[in-house]
Amino acid sequence: MPIILGIILILGAWIAYQKRKSEKNSKKNSKIFWDKENQSNLVRKKDLSTLSYITIPYDSLPFKETGDIELAQIQKQLYELREQKIVNLSHITNTDLKLEYGIANLNLLSSYDQNFTNLIRLLNKWANLLYEKGEKQQAANVLEFALSIGSDISSSYTLLAKLYLEFDRKEEISSLITRARGLQTILKDSILDQLYKMYGKEEE
Repeated sequence: MPIILGIILILGAWIAYQKRKSEKNSKKNSKIFWDKENQSNLVRKKDLSTLSYITIPYDSLPFKETGDIELAQIQKQLYELREQKIVNLSHITNTDLKLEYGIANLNLLSSYDQNFTNLIRLLNKWANLLYEKGEKQQAANVLEFALSIGSDISSSYTLLAKLYLEFDRKEEISSLITRARGLQTILKDSILDQLYKMYGKEEE
């Protein structure tokens, strides 16, 4: 009986210690966050010319006259992005954006990132529609551009991998795996798992 009681006391002490440790770390992390956030709100507006702006290659993507209403709408929306500034900022927090470029630029930067989100969603939808129509090479071209600018949409990766298999270019899935490893998204592991299965090898 004393042995069991001793074990219970030790276990209780260990749980209490872990709880205090967790609370201490939580308070520390919260302080670090708010100190950084407060600092970011004091940064003045900075030049945005050094951002990595994305240009849509309208001449090399498979735009065409079409009677398909859905396809025509996608192409129209993509053309409407011509005059918009597009930047992939999905991997940067708002706090870090303010620290780097100033709080006065936050809304503008958010609009640039939203344009990026709209772009990769349209490209994914376009590629899937082209694939359904049997225009596989055109679909691959769209997807390759989407991934080159940092798209993290899972189905863009898996559809392109599927196309590579259909083109008998299985080895190119390896480059998709390499690219996916650099993603900063909660879906990264899921994307990699699917690519490894399609490539026919275990995760390294």
